[in-house]
Amino acid sequence: MSRSQLTRICLHLYGKAPGERVKEIKMDRARMYVLNTDLPITLIAERVGYENSNTFSTAFTNFFGLSPHKFRAKHQRK
Repeated sequence: MSRSQLTRICLHLYGKAPGERVKEIKMDRARMYVLNTDLPITLIAERVGYENSNTFSTAFTNFFGLSPHKFRAKHQRK
């Protein structure tokens, strides 16, 4: 499959380019780890495919509007 075919299919199915869809999937998984585990952010970053936790934190913040630490604190079960 060519790159343009993949892009066309992803846009049709998800309304997003392949890279955007991959990031969306990573961020959804990261959100689940942040909310449902006590794993350190550095380990969550690794588990969702980021080599650098600072890059992960920046991506998470851009996606959700809060850093992983603040997101966890705000949504912590009481």
